[in-house]
Amino acid sequence: MPVDSAEHRAYPRLSWAHPAQLFLGEMTQPAQVADLSLGGCKLLPSDLAPLKSLDLRTGTPLRIEMEGYTFQAIMRWATPNMSALGCAFDHVLTEADLEHLGIRLKTPSPA
Repeated sequence: MPVDSAEHRAYPRLSWAHPAQLFLGEMTQPAQVADLSLGGCKLLPSDLAPLKSLDLRTGTPLRIEMEGYTFQAIMRWATPNMSALGCAFDHVLTEADLEHLGIRLKTPSPA
């Protein structure tokens, strides 16, 4: 892949689909978390109509709940029809956060 088209990320991304709840102010709705990383995720809301009526923009605070664990986040980007939201967590996920979600990272074995 040419360098100019390479994707640069702060954290590796895990293509991962998992049910979640999205909390935006007083609104709550089911969603799907995809492309999870230690710094954020892509969120796929289930009902787009209520989202279109909200004044969502970069920096909008939201909460994401997965497996009974709540993550504070902010919206970084959205597709024009709000079918996908890019979210940045308010802190980098820890190994304990990942274990709570049932994700175990493989650590490289010593050479």
